Amino acid sequence: MSEFSHRIKKLRLKDNKKQSDIADILGVSVQSYCAYEAGREPKYDLLCQIAKHYNVTIDYLLGLDDGATKVHASINERTGLSEEAIKTLEYCLAKDKKNSITLAVNALLEDRYLLGLISYYLYYLVEPSKMLQNYINNAGDVNSSPMAPYTSKYKYYKYEYMSDTLWNSEGWPKDPSIKFNAFDNKKYRQLILLDFQEALAELAKKEDGKEYFK
Repeated sequence: MSEFSHRIKKLRLKDNKKQSDIADILGVSVQSYCAYEAGREPKYDLLCQIAKHYNVTIDYLLGLDDGATKVHASINERTGLSEEAIKTLEYCLAKDKKNSITLAVNALLEDRYLLGLISYYLYYLVEPSKMLQNYINNAGDVNSSPMAPYTSKYKYYKYEYMSDTLWNSEGWPKDPSIKFNAFDNKKYRQLILLDFQEALAELAKKEDGKEYFK
């Protein structure tokens, strides 16, 4: 499916219209319109009709711009915001200039640490460190993957070895570096959520002291 076909279908579904509805509006047969959504390229006059109907640019329909209008295309180029993100912000602001969504987006973008945590949660994965990977390759028996990029060491003593047991040959407890063979991406995200909760609480304190509207 071409980008044009994908976008006209997306626009039609967003309008909650049937293919026959759009065919009637454009003055073409249902079979012809279905062919456009299946990959057929339209003629220039029909392309203009579709752009006018949906109030979007021809460049957007052809996939040359990610913003549906010239203004949105400019915003997308400068900020990377998607068409849907731009429309959401515009809608909220138009509905109520004192809306909480606009405030939340601004607060989030201004707090780079909190924004970074969200990006880590959504788009990052844990990987083994070289030290841990060497241990796994040479001596370890690790079944889960990926591994944590670090190991945990006992707080008060430092050992230069790693072991699968917490007991020495004489039966006394010992505290070696512990390998994390259960630290997967699910647990990684859980830890990020803990940091996120703390950072969000700090942001809430800052926001409580501000008066945006008088």
